[in-house]
Amino acid sequence: MDIKKQIKKADKDNRTIIGSKETLKNIEELEKVIIANNAPKDIVENIEESLGDTELIEFQGTNKDLGSMCGKPFNVATVGIKEKQRLV
Repeated sequence: MDIKKQIKKADKDNRTIIGSKETLKNIEELEKVIIANNAPKDIVENIEESLGDTELIEFQGTNKDLGSMCGKPFNVATVGIKEKQRLV
């Protein structure tokens, strides 16, 4: 599935986390982190250090492109996608 579809599906299910601070704060709940190709190096390094088992996807577009894809009127360096809730 392409990145745009993944983001749209996760957003529909209220499973997206927008922005690097929120992504880092919620990293343990995420199954994927999507990062723009022009994200600041310090953000990239912080996220890479914190990933654990979380999948990192390098978005082949700028933070402006990623923000547009998320329907936001601002630049977005990272998007986190939370794990799906499991029914018990």
